[in-house]
Amino acid sequence: MNVLSPGFLTTVQDLGRDHYAHLGLSPSGAADAVSLRVGNLLLGNPPNAPALEMTLVGATVEFGSACAIALAGSGFRATLDDMPVPRWQTVFVQPGQTLQCGPAASGARCYLCVSGGILVETILSSSSAYLQVALGENRAGPLRSGESFKFGGVSLPHRALSAKPAVLEYLFKPGPLRVTDGPQLQLFTATERSLFASSIYGVKEESNRMGLRLSGPP
Repeated sequence: MNVLSPGFLTTVQDLGRDHYAHLGLSPSGAADAVSLRVGNLLLGNPPNAPALEMTLVGATVEFGSACAIALAGSGFRATLDDMPVPRWQTVFVQPGQTLQCGPAASGARCYLCVSGGILVETILSSSSAYLQVALGENRAGPLRSGESFKFGGVSLPHRALSAKPAVLEYLFKPGPLRVTDGPQLQLFTATERSLFASSIYGVKEESNRMGLRLSGPP
């Protein structure tokens, strides 16, 4: 799979590297782990198979061999040789075809999952790129034009699958976030905890894979 255009910010991500917080490492991994899992499921991949995470503007890639792909996540305008590519279903690709993913119509991130998963180096039990500390396959930064990746699909899925609308509605239904007690809970007074639970907060742009910064009553 050859990268013709990398898009705005495209990286290789799996479900992340756990158990390394004591070394100061964020788990990294897909920002939308549910979408990555669904995309891999549509291809018969393990849930943790590495994929391309595209942010805001997608990548353009050319395939050198036959494979199956699935786009999962936010709505990016995507075409395969100028034919529209739907999200949430298996799509079979022939050698020489070009997938172009344009700007996001909604949301921020979309995942390009490939049959067998993208084959990249595993570091500390994960293939996820961690750009802040130059860790992962694309350690010098996000994807660049001219790069190429292999994928592990020896055999293609027997048939195309698609996620049912009712399942997607259940998985991505808007609503309040659940909050669980953390180890610093007792550092906050009962009044402060009540204020947090009863207030409305928004996610700020100064957020990353380590955590979300919120705007609202302090």
